[in-house]
Amino acid sequence: MSLLVPDFYMRSVTQITPDFLKKQQIFALLLDVDNTLAVDKATAPPPEIIDWIEQMKRAGVQMRIVSNAKHRRIAGFAGMVQLPFSGLSCKPLPFQMLRAVRALQVDGAHVALVGDQIFTDILGGRLCGVRTILVEPMMEEPGRFFKMKRRLERRIKCKLKEY
Repeated sequence: MSLLVPDFYMRSVTQITPDFLKKQQIFALLLDVDNTLAVDKATAPPPEIIDWIEQMKRAGVQMRIVSNAKHRRIAGFAGMVQLPFSGLSCKPLPFQMLRAVRALQVDGAHVALVGDQIFTDILGGRLCGVRTILVEPMMEEPGRFFKMKRRLERRIKCKLKEY
């Protein structure tokens, strides 16, 4: 399978349910923040994401935030939802994600990375050997670089089956 093709494609993290994860034998999640759990550069998660995280916790799903954002900003965000985290993860490089998987103490075959970007989150998840769940970004980022990257991502997404 291509390094850029996710295992699953969903509109939002809130579509990921404990039943879905159980059926797929996924027991832990690595979670991106920007445009996955909150809009880009947000310092707090929206209420529906807080509810979703609580639902996952009640179901026994282990979670850890793995973000390319600065450690200080992610520390505050992670504290609000009481999740361990890694900031400045340098995705798609797999090093911080591999550390996160070890910290979860779950075999990588039972871990999935959830993110909104193919070239950072999905590629990074593939490189560290976990399954991947691509979600739609919560907002469109400004700037040429993001517009170009999103245009390339659309070419891949048009071939994906949504779960």
